[in-house]
Amino acid sequence: MNFGHPGANSFRSYLVLTLLAGMGVLLALWPIVAYDNDLFYHLAGGRYIFENLRLPDGPYFSYLASAGTWVDYYWLHQVFLYTFFKLGGYEALVLVRAALFILTVWFVYRYLSGQARQGGNGATLLVLSLTILYAMAILPRDLLLRPHVFSYMGIAVFMLIINQRPQLGWLLPAIGVVWVNLHGVEYPVMLLICGAYLCEYFIAKLLRRPVPNELRQLRWPLIATMYTVLATPAGTGLLLKPFAAPLFHELVINELRATKLSDLVVFSLYPVSNAVGSLANLLMVILGVSATVLCVMRRIRLSRLILIAGGLLLLPQSRRFTYEFVLLLLPLIGDALFLLSQKTRDISWRAAVSTGLAMVCGTIFVVVGYLGYRPHFPLSHGQLPVGVCDFLEKEGPGGRILNEPNSGGYLVWRLHPKYSLFMDMETMLFSSFDFFQSSNFAHDKTVLGKMLERYAPDFIMIAKDDQGFAETMAGFPRLVPVFLDDYAVLYADSDKHPGLVGKYRMEALPIAGMASADYKAMNSETRAKALVEAQRLLAVYPEGLVANAVVTKILMAEGQLEKAAVHAEMMVSRHPEHFMGYALGAQVAFEQNDFKRAVKLNLKALDRANPVEGVSIKRNLYAAYVRLEEYSKGYEALKDVANPLVWNTPAKDLYDLGIVAALSGKGREGLLLLDMALTKAPAEDEELIKEIEKYRTKLNSAIGR
Repeated sequence: MNFGHPGANSFRSYLVLTLLAGMGVLLALWPIVAYDNDLFYHLAGGRYIFENLRLPDGPYFSYLASAGTWVDYYWLHQVFLYTFFKLGGYEALVLVRAALFILTVWFVYRYLSGQARQGGNGATLLVLSLTILYAMAILPRDLLLRPHVFSYMGIAVFMLIINQRPQLGWLLPAIGVVWVNLHGVEYPVMLLICGAYLCEYFIAKLLRRPVPNELRQLRWPLIATMYTVLATPAGTGLLLKPFAAPLFHELVINELRATKLSDLVVFSLYPVSNAVGSLANLLMVILGVSATVLCVMRRIRLSRLILIAGGLLLLPQSRRFTYEFVLLLLPLIGDALFLLSQKTRDISWRAAVSTGLAMVCGTIFVVVGYLGYRPHFPLSHGQLPVGVCDFLEKEGPGGRILNEPNSGGYLVWRLHPKYSLFMDMETMLFSSFDFFQSSNFAHDKTVLGKMLERYAPDFIMIAKDDQGFAETMAGFPRLVPVFLDDYAVLYADSDKHPGLVGKYRMEALPIAGMASADYKAMNSETRAKALVEAQRLLAVYPEGLVANAVVTKILMAEGQLEKAAVHAEMMVSRHPEHFMGYALGAQVAFEQNDFKRAVKLNLKALDRANPVEGVSIKRNLYAAYVRLEEYSKGYEALKDVANPLVWNTPAKDLYDLGIVAALSGKGREGLLLLDMALTKAPAEDEELIKEIEKYRTKLNSAIGR
């Protein structure tokens, strides 16, 4: 291989190592985030195996009966995770996640690089481009420390050994044994790979055609690998599990929903966070083009056709199979790369290095944008009932918890064996009827009433973002709210636990919309009771975002700004990705006449807020700019949320816009806005009309009209 520079023979590897180092650092600094709660039931499963020296054979943490014979087909993954957690906590899991992702991408790169080994600098950039696309394709799923991360790496390793390192073929059975014990339900994918190449071997023999030497080397290793499916504690019990998914689960679990063609043809590079999905879709397009070109050229191998057929069978079944699909077709894109690399026009070493580094830097930029603001390290408490679990551990007597399924994994991890739960998201463990009940009880009084009779739970935990749960719970007076954190509300049965309910009953705080309530408008007595309840929440869970927000607002209403600032800072330090701490900190700074700090914090809040949340932040930003006499900035901030041509913009906003426009040197705009305000001002608001007319007269005079 001639790279046109005496020291450049290995710069292809240097470029990819730079890419992987950058992405590895980002993932090593990115905390464990509960995109789902499955990680935690895997940790709990590993703990169970360590403590009992046996595999679970049913829902050991639940008061429900198993839907069938349970096969813990990811037991080795659970042991692996729990071992690393015992060694280094969540920090160790962060490093494990980064290492698994980097290794998978590295194996993909090694395969692609081997296919383009005869190419020059242009081929190097092709290899780098495809490696980046594969990295982007698997990144979203590899952020989850679930068994599939080993399956993705297993596919890449199998393809590398089978296609380029057949002399290492006898490693395949050993890898197969590990694979099926890490993620047993994925065994059909392993059989598809082995079967594709065995078919190629046996059909060549059947047709009396020459059999490539590498396939001769691989025949017995591949056959032995197929039998490793039986090398699990489940034996033949594993065989039917991939084909026995519970009914209707795909209707509520996103990753089980069928893949739509429209999902694969979406391309958007803005905002940057959309680019990851777009690059993955670009890879799908390249795979389609590669298959078409190889078929037209009659250069496609039988094993590739079988892999394509198998991948196309998997792809429509659920969204999660798009990741297996792109990895199964790695040999296909490798064949296309082999042909293309030989015809690629060579470029200079310097141009290749500069282009490659630009691609690496662009990829790192896209990943940073995709990840967004970093939550608290090493574990983000967002989407986890941390406070509820703290409360139940410290104050609760044990018993049964009726819970919605998504948080079940974390509840198992934190509360078993003191508490037994309804269910988690291990869909093979529970029936569709169980899922139906757990998904409906917070919204349906009839369902909840029957479940209370059937299961007699001591506590009920509901995600606080569920709409209408308060109305449902109001139909059962004995169920009393006793704790609330950033994710969930906990109700206790007052008949079973009168002492606990008497001590922790929540009455003054509004359960729904607690953080957004107007505490300044409350009378002092109600506000004082609300403060006591919020501080009681903080005594159990001091880092709680919602409770700290409530205390901050109440203290501001009471004029205790220094104390309010402490709670706002707690929100920023423990929830740095959330807008609330910055927004409330800005309000405290404004009340303290520190307008520069108010602007700074409001801008940070605005970066993290969604459009609805951003409305009030922009108004606060406008007020701070006006106090700093930065009228042009204030005008733009207010105009973003008070469109003068929209019907629901009130006269007061038009008046404010007119004044600040005039102060920023936009006299004609200001006068027009005041005319609008005067037209819209209600007759009964005499004071506002008088103010508008006064400034309108002054402005008319100033601009000489």
